[in-house]
Amino acid sequence: MIKYVLNTIIGFFFSFNLVSKEITIDIFFVADAIDSKVMKFGDMLTYRHTEGTATWIDSEGDYGLLNCMGNYLTTKSEGTILKNYCQGSNRDKDPFWLVMKRNSSDYELGVGRIKYIKGEGKFKEYENLECLYAVELTEGLAVLKQKCKFD
Repeated sequence: MIKYVLNTIIGFFFSFNLVSKEITIDIFFVADAIDSKVMKFGDMLTYRHTEGTATWIDSEGDYGLLNCMGNYLTTKSEGTILKNYCQGSNRDKDPFWLVMKRNSSDYELGVGRIKYIKGEGKFKEYENLECLYAVELTEGLAVLKQKCKFD
């Protein structure tokens, strides 16, 4: 009887770990290659419209490309508000689409959310998934670290 109870408890925890998974995704933009149009309103605010391509790799060993377009609005009083729309694919050519949002006090560094809008193949399970990301802009490189939890 005790052996049965122990096996049931171990099986429960093992199956719980299979149901819940977490992956990390590293995204790399070369800032010098990003097409950016900038309009400054004195020292009050700066508007940037950007287009860029990035590479990404996830903690499961998958990788691919990401093409993004969006804008940043930076003000002294509110910091940076970002909204980027991206289309990506992996090495198997499975496509996905996402939206990146960030509202932070700093342009070069911040934390935001990514929401996967649609996906095919592997990325079908990503649809409507929201992930946290952190970004750092440094010396011509934008590095994003994304963390996603699947239930």
